[in-house]
Amino acid sequence: MTFTYALIADTGIVLVADTQVTYTHRNNIGETEGTYEGRRSKLRFIGKHSAFSVAGNGGLVETLIGAAEEAGNHEKEFGPATDAYQKAFLEVYNAKYSGRIQRLDATFLFCGYVHGAAGAKPEIIKLDMAGGFEYNPIYGSGWASSRSQKHGAALYLHHRLYQDNLPLERAKFLAYLVASEVAEQDTSVGGTIEMVIITPKGAARVKSTKKYEIGRRDFIKNQINCFRAFK
Repeated sequence: MTFTYALIADTGIVLVADTQVTYTHRNNIGETEGTYEGRRSKLRFIGKHSAFSVAGNGGLVETLIGAAEEAGNHEKEFGPATDAYQKAFLEVYNAKYSGRIQRLDATFLFCGYVHGAAGAKPEIIKLDMAGGFEYNPIYGSGWASSRSQKHGAALYLHHRLYQDNLPLERAKFLAYLVASEVAEQDTSVGGTIEMVIITPKGAARVKSTKKYEIGRRDFIKNQINCFRAFK
C-alpha cells in the first residue's frame, strides 16, 4: 500500500513516497496484511520542471500513465500537462470503469509551478480514481497525500508540525518524518523513502536522505525520553 505526501514550502514543493511494492490481502481472521514483492520508484517527472507520485494498483497505474504519455503529455508544461493527464485518465476510466463496482484504485499527486503575470505559483493537483479524477487543486500553500486517512501517524505528525510557508529544509524533514513513521507502523509501506523537490527552476531528486533519517531518530528519541522522564 503506497503512501505519498506533498507539501508546499516557502521556496518549493516537497514530494515523497515509499518504494515498497506489496500485494495486500486478508488473513484468516480478516486482518489486512501486505506481502512484500519488491521495490520500485513511485515518483515520476514531467520533463525537467515538474513531478508526480503514483499510488494504487500497479497495472492500472501503468495503464493510465501509458495512455497519457502516448499522447506526448509528458513533454508539456505543468498546467497543460496535468490537464492532458486528467483527460487521458478520464478516457480510460469512462471506457472501462465508470459505473462499475470495482476495488482497483489509482491516486496521483501532481506538483509544479504555473507561470503567469504575477510570477510562478506553486500548485499540487490530486487526481484520484475514487473521485472520478475530478480536478482537485491546491494553490499557494497546503498539502495533499494518498492513504493518509488510513494512517494516524501521518495525520498526527502533519497537523502537529505543519504550518504555511515552512522553510524548505524543514518541510523536507517533515515530509521524510511523516513517510518514515508511516512505514514504521504499516508493513505494507516501506523501503527507501524517496524525495523530489520542485522549484520554479525545475524538479530534482534528493540524492541522500541520511540527514533527515538522523533527524528523525533524534526526534523520536526525544519524545520517548520526555515520556519516560515524566512524573
